[in-house]
Amino acid sequence: MVRHERSFAPTTHDLDLLDSERRRFDVCCVRFGEAARPELRCSFERIAATPPPDDWASITAKGLPNLVDPATAGPLAAALPVMERLLRAAIPPPDDRMVTLLAENLSRCAVPIWIELLRRGLKLARSRRLTSGLLFDETIPHPLAVPFEAFYLGDAQARRIFAAFRRRLIDEGKPTELPGGLQIRADHDGALLERRS
Repeated sequence: MVRHERSFAPTTHDLDLLDSERRRFDVCCVRFGEAARPELRCSFERIAATPPPDDWASITAKGLPNLVDPATAGPLAAALPVMERLLRAAIPPPDDRMVTLLAENLSRCAVPIWIELLRRGLKLARSRRLTSGLLFDETIPHPLAVPFEAFYLGDAQARRIFAAFRRRLIDEGKPTELPGGLQIRADHDGALLERRS
């Protein structure tokens, strides 16, 4: 008797579906990153304009000799005063390249959480209304707040980013396909989240 075993190698159809999902995810991330850039720039410029507290810089500078023994460090010992001066200096404001990198990183952290929250929100319904910020209500849910906090962004900034994201993501004339079998369409001042057919 000849036994036929099922192959678990992906088919061309499977690879095409994965590629389509990846493209949808990438579009979401790019649009989210574009929306996040102004808020990230403001946040990190504010951080750069705030000099480190004297006690933090002095504690850190005093700890350096404990990490490196000046008597045995040789040329490294000469770097200790330079390192102390750098610790007391202000952080330079971010340039365009840095803001773009921060926006890309934030989008790669926040978009998957947002998609998963949307997907879970449709477990019991075929469609649901979203706010103008593309959320189920005006508050940023805790799992989604975490990446914003990591990038020194608060609740108000996160809501502004999502409102700008909506303007960049949704084409007013037709549904926008999202990863995870979802689609979103403009609906009055908010949006309507649906499962893709």
